[in-house]
Amino acid sequence: MKLRVGLLVMFMGLRSAVSQVDRQPQVDPAQESETSSDPLSMRDREAKNSRYSGQGPDLTNLAPEEHVIHHVWPRTEFIPVSQSAVVAVVSVARMQPHLSSDHSSIYTEITLNVENILKGSDPRTNRLVIDLAGGSLALQSGQIVRDETSIDFLGKPRVGGRYILFAKGMHAGKDLVLLKGYELRDGSVFLMTKTGNPSDLKFARIPNKHDPLSEEGAFLVEVRRLVGRAN
Repeated sequence: MKLRVGLLVMFMGLRSAVSQVDRQPQVDPAQESETSSDPLSMRDREAKNSRYSGQGPDLTNLAPEEHVIHHVWPRTEFIPVSQSAVVAVVSVARMQPHLSSDHSSIYTEITLNVENILKGSDPRTNRLVIDLAGGSLALQSGQIVRDETSIDFLGKPRVGGRYILFAKGMHAGKDLVLLKGYELRDGSVFLMTKTGNPSDLKFARIPNKHDPLSEEGAFLVEVRRLVGRAN
């Protein structure tokens, strides 16, 4: 099956283009979250949805054969401490997509249990929320809406996984956006996958070569060294 895909500007910025591509397997959409009855929570959600507006066409008005993909090639270091506002060892408690106010984009909130703050934020913080561009959402009306943002070499975490995440500030520091992340599993450091499933590929600055920083202990020592140098 062929479909029309618009490559649009997302966080880092690219020129627009239109092409024909084969449709990729779709991830099951998450259910739209219920509207909070708390006025303060409602106000905060509306404000955040507005901050993610203005990225492109209305996703709820696309024809069935039309899909919008935001494809981004960011310039990100292997260990982007200097580019990050927050660096933390965390486990993923929840992932919930939200539709922007103008329906032009979806952002996925990743709610995190904090094990260790290595840079930024209050070291006593036990919860963080970091946003990830894109997601798929089943609206309360029953309509399925997808924002197929693809950020090269990023991947995404999964609920229950343990990670070291690097996040940068956006929207004048009101939000944190995922910049880079690695899964910490069985004492090793693994790349994240596009689907969130566990990867067999370990951290390596040179492809297909063993990297001593692929061991969790050594990797965290290096991150702390870079944090100290940045300070």
